[in-house]
Amino acid sequence: MDYAEILQRMSLEEIVAVIEVLQKSCDAYIYIMDLDTDTYMITSKMLARFPFTEVVVENATEALKGIIYSSDYIKVKNDIGRCAAGEQTIHKMEYRWIDKEKRMVWIDCRGTVITGAGGHKLLIGRVTELGKEAKADNVTGLRREVRLRLDMEEQLRDRPEAIRYVMRVGIDNFKEINEKESIEAGDNVLQELAGCIMQTVDKNVDVYRLMADEFMIVDVHSRTEQDVWAIYEEIKKRVAQTVREKEYSFFLHHISGCDGGGVCR
Repeated sequence: MDYAEILQRMSLEEIVAVIEVLQKSCDAYIYIMDLDTDTYMITSKMLARFPFTEVVVENATEALKGIIYSSDYIKVKNDIGRCAAGEQTIHKMEYRWIDKEKRMVWIDCRGTVITGAGGHKLLIGRVTELGKEAKADNVTGLRREVRLRLDMEEQLRDRPEAIRYVMRVGIDNFKEINEKESIEAGDNVLQELAGCIMQTVDKNVDVYRLMADEFMIVDVHSRTEQDVWAIYEEIKKRVAQTVREKEYSFFLHHISGCDGGGVCR
């Protein structure tokens, strides 16, 4: 008897009990998704961190809309759909969830499809928070410098011609903000600037938070030089509006960048 057949003979409560035991020796969140019945089984640890309502989630595809960041939902749904259709046996993606505080959390979700009697499919795997590996920033919800290096290494190796522009954005006197105002004030400024950037760029553009007060924008999609500088000006406009609305005496330090043709500012 294989693993899938054993699990199929168990009740939902018994399956949850098994993964709860496994969870005690694992930092990542363990899950089992029944791809045939669209049922998602998780542990109490995940329930405490994210806005699930119970450890057995029926109609999981629809329920995950409230957990997965809206811009990522369709691509995740499609990938899981390919697992259910038998087109692939591995689910391996990095995307964003929303936690109970309504903050974006980058996660690495991996799972393997186990097929039992009658073709019944279970997706069994784990979810890891990338912020705990310094690959994502839980203050801004953006990926960190470690992730930037990995992504750029892959991009330069496989498709260097696809990089259209990179842009760096920083904050003036950020150290003083933390020291004179508070760490919380500094975090608020970082969140505001991240918001200005994310509201300006397309959802397919990669944005990273680097050390302290710097952000990096990397676009690997086709754009004209005029488009790049329109983004540049729009970010400055949004920042200026935020400074006025929040009555900040500090904020933007610099914006600099280069497009794919080598034009820099």
